[in-house]
Amino acid sequence: MTDSKEKEFEDRWCLGWRGLRIEGVARIGGQVQFDIGETSSLTLAAPFTLAEKAADIPGVKPREFDPSDGLAPEIEALAGQTIRAALGFKDGRLRVAFSSGQHLNAPRGHGHPSWMAHGETGRSWEATADGELSVYSARRTADPEE
Repeated sequence: MTDSKEKEFEDRWCLGWRGLRIEGVARIGGQVQFDIGETSSLTLAAPFTLAEKAADIPGVKPREFDPSDGLAPEIEALAGQTIRAALGFKDGRLRVAFSSGQHLNAPRGHGHPSWMAHGETGRSWEATADGELSVYSARRTADPEE
């Protein structure tokens, strides 16, 4: 089941990826890119963590990965996983939960953007260099037939 409803809340955005599958993982120019479903993507440009469970559970020790170091096997293994939740927080953080129970967390930007996401509707989110979340809506162009 997919729930492609992107939704804004007071402190976060639901990115609308619930039920979508990670179709591919690649390292492109020192960044890690996830192809999500048919039209969505996530690009990580700064170190991020991956934990076997939610990182706020006592005893869980997330492992840090730096996109500039290449693709670790644990990151490549996310290909084929289904997304359970994907949240972009307005302070610039990102949290993605997978069907395996793993959780990926990306920090807010510090001096440079840390992540960027593109949703199914054409909307984009970016954790900016100043630690905020910028949201860009898809622009509809006029139909030349109208």
